[in-house]
Amino acid sequence: MEGYFKLAVSRAQGGLYDKTVLVQTDTFTDCCVYVKVLVNGNTISGWVVRALLELPPDQRSIYEAKAKVRAEEKSVQAEKDTLEADRQAAKEAAEAEEMLRIKARCHALYKRTIDKKQADLTVRETQQITACEALDYYH
Repeated sequence: MEGYFKLAVSRAQGGLYDKTVLVQTDTFTDCCVYVKVLVNGNTISGWVVRALLELPPDQRSIYEAKAKVRAEEKSVQAEKDTLEADRQAAKEAAEAEEMLRIKARCHALYKRTIDKKQADLTVRETQQITACEALDYYH
């Protein structure tokens, strides 16, 4: 955004500079605007509190439109973040549920096989015991 704005900034001497000057900006936040100000042939740049800029009516509508777009973008991003968080929570819940099922199966296997002799175990039981031991769930 570039235009002539009324800018009131304090000087080091304590006085106010209250004059319409050319201000260039394309970076702004909710409270501040990064400006390049041309004053008496010198370019001064830095962050200025937005309240210090008095926008002309034609510039105000452009600024408000950009602010509205930025607010909509934030809203869309917040929605995306919420959806991603919900997706992640559902994924973690499903993984936890699956681990509980595996743990329950290993515990049932343990109860069923703990008193059997090694020679009496089937191949399937031996493989299941090995898998459960690898997960540290055979107890």
